[in-house]
Amino acid sequence: MNSKLTIQEKLQDLRKSRHLTLKQLEEQVGISSSTLGEYENNDYKDISSHSLEVLCRYYEVSADYLLGISENNVEANTPFEELHLTDDAIAVLKSGKINTRLLSEIISHPSFRKMMIDSEIYVDRIVSGKLHDLNVMLEALRQTKLLEENVDPEDIVMQTLKVAQISDDDFFGSAISKDLMEILSSIREGHVTDPTTADTTGADMVREALDLADNFKGSHEEKMVAAYLKNLQIDYNTLTNEEFVTQINILRKSKYFKSPFNMRGKGRRGKYF
Repeated sequence: MNSKLTIQEKLQDLRKSRHLTLKQLEEQVGISSSTLGEYENNDYKDISSHSLEVLCRYYEVSADYLLGISENNVEANTPFEELHLTDDAIAVLKSGKINTRLLSEIISHPSFRKMMIDSEIYVDRIVSGKLHDLNVMLEALRQTKLLEENVDPEDIVMQTLKVAQISDDDFFGSAISKDLMEILSSIREGHVTDPTTADTTGADMVREALDLADNFKGSHEEKMVAAYLKNLQIDYNTLTNEEFVTQINILRKSKYFKSPFNMRGKGRRGKYF
């Protein structure tokens, strides 16, 4: 994800926060919906000074915010002391070495407060004493049982008394990790359509194309054409005979495309030739 909101994202967020379609926004600001759509599109075009002024007035935001000079819309002039951050924390945030947009989304996530409370309980050892006392009690009971005659130290009761003992590192390590993954998973899903999100569909498309070719009823060349077109998201069955022949002739120029028979002079396909 980008470290800052893009102009397109800001414009889209502002419009959606008011539950407006592009057409409805056009009626409000007098800028055509097609132009407004281009402003929000990933293939960004420059915003005219007139449109910038109109949109800033309508959304009640500064030009600095829309143009990316500032990332703050509501809290534009909040002094550092009101953030209660240490000098070291401020230095890290100003360094540009971390993705402050991701950090902002983590902090503003509804589950962040729970993660911080769990972290505070762990750091301040608030329940460490209780866990220690519980572990001592369980171990004492296990040792007492071991003194009895004919006790199998590996039976279910003895093992239960052993594994029931847990350190605060293990307990809170699991709890805080779960809190953080809940936050990150939510943020991750929210950015699945971002242009910076890695495309994970390539391998799936190749597998689908191979499955199609394997199950395709046709000649060797037809199978290869079907797989090739599948990767291009073109329906093989929509090809005309002329398009098919052209496709075959093009692919024959590749050393990877080996035809088991000659198609020269054939203008139509059997089942497909």
